[in-house]
Amino acid sequence: MKPIPASRTGSRLLAELGDDGAAYCGGTELLLAMKLGLASYQHLVDLKRVHGLRGITALPSGGVHIGAASTHREIETSAVLQASYPEMSAMISQVANVRVRSVGTLGGNLCFADPHSDPASFLLAADAVFVCQHGETIRHILTASFFTGWCETALAPR
Repeated sequence: MKPIPASRTGSRLLAELGDDGAAYCGGTELLLAMKLGLASYQHLVDLKRVHGLRGITALPSGGVHIGAASTHREIETSAVLQASYPEMSAMISQVANVRVRSVGTLGGNLCFADPHSDPASFLLAADAVFVCQHGETIRHILTASFFTGWCETALAPR
């Protein structure tokens, strides 16, 4: 199995691969699930370089935008988050270890929908809104509506 960079191939690749492919950025939870035999994919599509998925910025409304491909370490050390939501930076600093935090992404953690997820619990308490895009379709989903079941989200299948 060889990762295929999405920056070179675009989202059409995921559509072409269907159930044989999965998107990933950090891959910490996905690769563990695959190692344990809980998931199996012939192809992994690397989304790390997709424009717009990274970054942490203050919003004019007073909120903060965190890109799905932002790593836990970026969240932990972000001056923007430390100024607006210091509790989130402190909470994220306790996730796993620094090696995992340097690779694992917030989007991957949330899409895995582990019911024991600390970031998900924090975002639920903070009334966060997720901005989800598939092609040209953009949806704003409240955290409380994003998680629909055990390891399930409101994201539609490809």
